[in-house]
Amino acid sequence: MNYESIFSTGFKTPWRHKAQWNWGNIYAIATGVPFIYPAYIAFFTAIFLGLRYAPMELENLSALDEDRLSLIFGTIAIVFSLVMLVLRLLMPLASGALISNARQVLTTDTSPTFRDGFNAGKSIYLRLLGQRILLFLLLALIIGIVIAPFIAFLSFSETVAIDAFENSSSSAEITFILLFYIVIIGASMAVGLLAVIFHIFGSRAIVLEGYSARASFRRSLQVLWQNLGSFLITGLLMYAAYYALNFLIMIPILIGVIGAALIFVPQSFSIGMLIVGIFINVFAALLLTGMYGYLYSFSETVWTQWYLERTTPNPVDAPDAEPPLLTADTLA
Repeated sequence: MNYESIFSTGFKTPWRHKAQWNWGNIYAIATGVPFIYPAYIAFFTAIFLGLRYAPMELENLSALDEDRLSLIFGTIAIVFSLVMLVLRLLMPLASGALISNARQVLTTDTSPTFRDGFNAGKSIYLRLLGQRILLFLLLALIIGIVIAPFIAFLSFSETVAIDAFENSSSSAEITFILLFYIVIIGASMAVGLLAVIFHIFGSRAIVLEGYSARASFRRSLQVLWQNLGSFLITGLLMYAAYYALNFLIMIPILIGVIGAALIFVPQSFSIGMLIVGIFINVFAALLLTGMYGYLYSFSETVWTQWYLERTTPNPVDAPDAEPPLLTADTLA
């Protein structure tokens, strides 16, 4: 498999086919990532700057002011959660559009339109939504059966763990406790990896091969078993590319937040926080939507090309390959 060709095509596709990038933007909005990161940055920036430049204002808050702030932030959290729940319903549509458009680009070398993606995503929306619901129920079952008992045991033995470290208990007791924490982390990572596998392969089994939501899970395991080595290599490369792009994405956001804070907050805490808040929640959200839209378009294109090459006789990166010979075995 030509990994260089796959990743090169993935990087070029959003630039050459704007409909793919636009559907990536919709997928990014549906995930909420462009809004979650700025919210975290705004939260920690407000705490740091408040303690640095307005400690007296924070200390002199009355009980009524604290209640009002709690009500405001609680209302914002509830509204944000409801909006995110509605946006999540767009994810199957955007996912279907991205995969279908990527197939059109890779197999026909034509540029898909936004409507092409919408029609493709709409036609298989219920199957993709059903697959996500089944995946959620499966993961909940795994967590309930495997991880929850370990968490309950660790919560029950928290006092024992603290006493073991404070009283310098035997290394065997400490090792036993640490092993349980390692098991929890390992089980959580395994569940996360399982969700990624079913999302990558299951969605493509539905869009590219016409499987049902339930049958897509069996197909996912089949493709994984037959291409485990290639999947691990591609996954590691994607992991590296994903976090490298994430690092590049966060640079302008951090520069903007720190710059605005250093310039305006020392002069006026209220005005400075207002400017920082506007930058984070408006400009940064728009910037992150475009950047993560490109990232998701790149990711969906890479995995679609990988899936097509591993599940079809003629790889998409070798259109001039010789057709397979017709023999008694192939005709059987």
